[in-house]
Amino acid sequence: LLRDGNAAAYPFGFGLSYTTFVIGAVATEVVDDVVHLTVGARNTGTRPGTDVVQVYAVEPTRLVGFARVELSPGEARDVDIVIPTARLAVRDLDRHEMVVRPGPYDLRVARSAEDAGVAVSVEIRPSA
Repeated sequence: LLRDGNAAAYPFGFGLSYTTFVIGAVATEVVDDVVHLTVGARNTGTRPGTDVVQVYAVEPTRLVGFARVELSPGEARDVDIVIPTARLAVRDLDRHEMVVRPGPYDLRVARSAEDAGVAVSVEIRPSA
């Protein structure tokens, strides 16, 4: 929602299509400095179509990864999204630089910025 309380007609990442899609199960794995997500996507409509599966970091909210998928009617497929941990960096006001802090990061896999999507959490370990 915008500051004045009105919902956007077309929120960031919103795509028009002649079919419908849903996001299913999401699996996560962190290897070295990369977050790997495997996202189930399904075309629930009656026409072939293309969708963009988007991953948002929750605090502060920002797009950190996405993948395009083309699906036939009724088709389901796993979509792989790779996110370097550097995309999760936040501004350190004391050090005056972007840093990736160890700890949990909440992510939201969605179809647009205003879609509730699927919430997941990943744990970033300190670098050796």
